[in-house]
Amino acid sequence: MRSGPSSGIRPGAVPGHGEQDQHGRGDAAGRSAVTGNVAGHSLRDEHTSTTWVPIRRQGSAADEQVSLVRATDILDGRPPGSGERTGN
Repeated sequence: MRSGPSSGIRPGAVPGHGEQDQHGRGDAAGRSAVTGNVAGHSLRDEHTSTTWVPIRRQGSAADEQVSLVRATDILDGRPPGSGERTGN
């Protein structure tokens, strides 16, 4: 993966996206808004052309593990697909 500002989302930004509930529902009833801080530079997978953004949930400790979220999920406000997000 290549690191860099390719997504236009800068470290320290506070993006939000929807998240599926524990049953995998992504509809309005099953989705809760997730807000976090960009915890570093984006990563771009050159093979799939997917840009990943490291996100730390708002209010979490600075040394807590980050989650990688697709930049398109943040920009579109969509919940991440199953298996397409890592971390907590």
